[in-house]
Amino acid sequence: MKRTAAALALALLATPAAAQGTLRIGLSADPNMLDPAQSGSVFERVVFAALCDKLIDLDPQLRYIPQLATEWRWGDDARSLTLRLRDGVLFHDGTPMDAAAVKVNLDRYREARESRRKTELASVSAVEVVNPLTVRLVLSQPDAPLLAVLADRAG
Repeated sequence: MKRTAAALALALLATPAAAQGTLRIGLSADPNMLDPAQSGSVFERVVFAALCDKLIDLDPQLRYIPQLATEWRWGDDARSLTLRLRDGVLFHDGTPMDAAAVKVNLDRYREARESRRKTELASVSAVEVVNPLTVRLVLSQPDAPLLAVLADRAG
């Protein structure tokens, strides 16, 4: 019995911290909002950066690099942006992150009454699901800063 208890205690001590179920984060203030569409504080940005990915990110030289979108291309008339999504990505609850999910989130950011992202996406007139791993943003006018918008906030 003592050997079994000792072996169990050693096994528990060797268990990775992530498997223990508690995550502690230190911030100098509490986030007011845990909704990326409504957030506005730097503290919320820190939390979202830890919990969520972006479609596009920036490297240390401020070049756009893939994150959830593995590649992107502008339409010939600069009035659309097509993004190819990373395959096999899952949300925290295990559901797949696909073009339909991207559309739902971007449409909410563009249209929800409570969204603070509306002006950032004002040039996007529609979000189209091309196939499960491809989404197209249709623009009302060319919008050079759109990649920066997609690389700005996690969530």
